[in-house]
Amino acid sequence: MVNYKLFNNGTEIASNTTGVFSQGGIANGDSLHVIAYGLVCENVSSSQTITIHQPVQPGFTVTGSNRDWDFTDTTSNIVSRIWDFGDNSATQTAASVSHTYSVNDVFDVRLYTVDNNTCEDSATQQVTTDNVGLIDALISQVKLYPNPASSYLQVETGFDVQEVEIWNTAGQRIQAKVVNADQFELDLSGINPGAYLLKLKWEDQEATLRFIIE
Repeated sequence: MVNYKLFNNGTEIASNTTGVFSQGGIANGDSLHVIAYGLVCENVSSSQTITIHQPVQPGFTVTGSNRDWDFTDTTSNIVSRIWDFGDNSATQTAASVSHTYSVNDVFDVRLYTVDNNTCEDSATQQVTTDNVGLIDALISQVKLYPNPASSYLQVETGFDVQEVEIWNTAGQRIQAKVVNADQFELDLSGINPGAYLLKLKWEDQEATLRFIIE
């Protein structure tokens, strides 16, 4: 009967009569060999040495907010990598990368790696993009003057506005205009004195500011 013995770095760790081993505790770089005893002549053996290369488990850190994100590869012994940001944009290969998303959504960011033993693996994390804080920052720089106004209202935004609307406090739209500019003037002639809301629209966003007509 043939008896098989499995050795790890010269130490016997298992034996059976099938020659099939399922063994845990094998580390990257361990040298395994199997010896078969009792072949044709008693005490004659045959061995095969196998070097185990376990793939390095990839990982990366994620920092950022809104639509701007930074990613850093923390994997060791990497010879190549590819970043996939999950939005059909161009991939990148540097160890640390930055990416700006164009829309609000949930994205799967994947890091594909090849280690120095040519083992391939990947890691995935999710990022959620939004405009929280961005709109407030944009609106804080908008200038309306004179306010209170009379015959006109000058608007300076610092970013391109596609459309603008004036609403009264009763929920009625008084005026609508396509501007496509970051500075424009609104004609207020014929509008009764009172409090009004100025609605700015750009891309997929909108914001509302309050002004007075005397």
